[in-house]
Amino acid sequence: MRSWRRFVSDITIPKLNNNDSTYLLLEWLADDGANVEADEPVASIETSKAVDELVAGQAGALRQALPAGTRLSPGTVIGRILPPGVPDPGPRHGEPESALRPATPGDDVPLPAEAEPIVTEPARVLMEQLKVTPEQVRGLGKKLVREADVRKLATTGQGTRLHARSPVQAAVARTVTTSHSTIPTAFTAMRVTVDAVLAEARTLTRRMRCLVGLPEFVITAIAALHRDFPLFFASDVGEGTLAEAAGACVGVTVDVGKGLYIPVVKDADGLTIAQIIEAVTAYRDTALHGQFSEGDLQGGNITVTLHTDPDVVVAQPLVFPGQTCALSLPGIRRELHLDASGEVGHRSVVDVGISYDHRRVNGREVIQFLGALKGLLESPRDLLGAEGASEGGAQGGGG
Repeated sequence: MRSWRRFVSDITIPKLNNNDSTYLLLEWLADDGANVEADEPVASIETSKAVDELVAGQAGALRQALPAGTRLSPGTVIGRILPPGVPDPGPRHGEPESALRPATPGDDVPLPAEAEPIVTEPARVLMEQLKVTPEQVRGLGKKLVREADVRKLATTGQGTRLHARSPVQAAVARTVTTSHSTIPTAFTAMRVTVDAVLAEARTLTRRMRCLVGLPEFVITAIAALHRDFPLFFASDVGEGTLAEAAGACVGVTVDVGKGLYIPVVKDADGLTIAQIIEAVTAYRDTALHGQFSEGDLQGGNITVTLHTDPDVVVAQPLVFPGQTCALSLPGIRRELHLDASGEVGHRSVVDVGISYDHRRVNGREVIQFLGALKGLLESPRDLLGAEGASEGGAQGGGG
C-alpha cells in the first residue's frame, strides 16, 4: 500500500503573507470524491486581506480532509488528489491515523446539525463577544457564516451598534504598529503644477474609454525613476545592506469602504501608460465588485497613497515595512500665481509628499527624487513620449 504514495498529490495550505499565522478554509469548490483536472481550483482560502484559490496538482479524485470553516496554519494538508486506480494510502509517516479520515466536526470548529449553517471559529467567538444569537445567524440563510456576517448582526439589547475590528483592519493595524515601532521616518512635500498632465489625462480618458486621472501618471512617473534612484525601491537584506530591485513594483492604495487594500502594479517601469491605466482600472473594479488575491497585494517595493479629496492639502503616509518610502497624493487645488509677464493667472497644483526611512536615504536625495518626479509630471510629453502624449494636449507648466 505504501508504494502508492508517490502518486498522491497533497493539497497544502501555502504561506501567502507575513501578516497572518492562520488562514480560513473558506469553501470547497469541488465535492469530496469528485474527479478534477490538473490546475483546476478545488478550494478557496481567506487571509486577512484576500481570498485565494488552491488548485489540484494533478488530475484525479479529490479527497477532502477538513471541513469548510476550519482555520489552519500554513503547511496543513487539507486534502489529496488520488489518480485513477490508485487506492487511498492512508496517513503519511508521522501523521495521526485520523489525518485523512472523512472530515467531522470537532471542538475547535463546531459544525452544527445538517440543517444548520457552518459557523467558523472566528465567527463563533465574535458571536459571544457581540451578543449575536444563533437565531440571528440562522436568519442570514447562509451555508457558511463568517466574521463579517456576524459583525453585521452585532447589536446589544439596548440597540447600541458595536464595531469589531475587521480582519482587513486588523492587518492594517499590525502594519501600522510595525512601521511606527521600527522605521525612523522623515517627511518632505513638493508642489507640482498639474494642468498639463490633467489635459493629457482627459485625452486618454476619451481615447481609452475609461476614467484616467493623476494617480496613473504618478505611478508611471515613479516607475520611470527606478533606474536613476534605485535606493528608493531597494529592500533591506540585513547588516546595513540594501538590495536593488529588478523593477519598479508600485503599490497603490484602494479603499471603497470595504477596507484598505494596496494592490501592486508589477514591473511598472516596463509597462506603457496604457497598460498601467488598465491595471489600475482593473484593481478599482476588483475593489468594487470582487476580492483581491494575495498575488495582487504582494511584491510592492514602493507605495503611492491616495488622499484625493479636494480639501486635503497634504498627507503624510507611513512607510510600509520592508520598503524605503511611500508617496502621498492629496487633493488638487486651484491657486493664483504670477506668470512670466507679471500677469495674474490660475493654475492647478498638488503637494506630493514622501515619507522615507532616514536610515536608507537622506533629505538631499529625497529632494532630487521629488524634483525629478515634478519635472516628469509637469512635462507629460517627456514622460509619455510618442506612445501616450496627445496631439493637442497642453504644454507642461512651471512649478
